[in-house]
Amino acid sequence: MFERRSPVALGLATCMLATGLPPTLASAADAGFAGTPSVRYDHGTVGVVVRFDRAPQQLSRVELFTAPSLRRGERIERAHGGNTLGTVGRRANHCYVAEAARPEPRSALRDGARWEVGLSDAAKRITETTRVTLRHERGSGWVSEAARRLGCFDAER
Repeated sequence: MFERRSPVALGLATCMLATGLPPTLASAADAGFAGTPSVRYDHGTVGVVVRFDRAPQQLSRVELFTAPSLRRGERIERAHGGNTLGTVGRRANHCYVAEAARPEPRSALRDGARWEVGLSDAAKRITETTRVTLRHERGSGWVSEAARRLGCFDAER
């Protein structure tokens, strides 16, 4: 597949040895949270606006999860809801919006409840978590304000 002396092959092999995962899985959720994500819910759907410290290598394989408690390294076996991350604001600011998946369905979401938002890799393993406060909000008007608060848009000149 690669030449024996290829730096690419060496890098991929090192990645596989260090993580025990294929390179595509190891790099799927290499980003971390920058700031506190904004989380809103309505009718059992939980929306999240998040900013990462860098762009995830494989955005299509990254998912956001939310639950009262999530732990780094936890593997999510079943997920309810959720969708892929969409870019919000300037692409260079690494901001995204998505419906967060939940490990178990919960119909009793409460305004002001303290939950965790977790970032997962392609293997649905939580790689990063942060504590957030759930807020009830109807509609999607909150997305642009949350993105602005996280610094997703450049300052107007």
